[in-house]
Amino acid sequence: MEFNRKSKYYPSRLGVDFCGYITYETHRKVRRRSKMAMRKRIKKWNKAYQKGELDLQKVSQSWNSWLGHISHANAYHLMERYKEKMLFKDLLDEQEKS
Repeated sequence: MEFNRKSKYYPSRLGVDFCGYITYETHRKVRRRSKMAMRKRIKKWNKAYQKGELDLQKVSQSWNSWLGHISHANAYHLMERYKEKMLFKDLLDEQEKS
């Protein structure tokens, strides 16, 4: 088999990076880029919350979308860690209950 000179071969034990995940033979993790993007969003939301400019409806939609994305990976503790970084997590919990 011939490869394009720009192509690289990586062993499967290093995982396959595809659609926001790194997929291994036994499990799937969230891509680092996806985690960094959510961390930046949380910082932005925290600043907006401190200024009193947080749109909780939009935050809730974005957060739930991200939860749906990471639900396909081994990421329970990641979700818990990120939720702890939110200064407004109590408001988000109240909105989810109602």
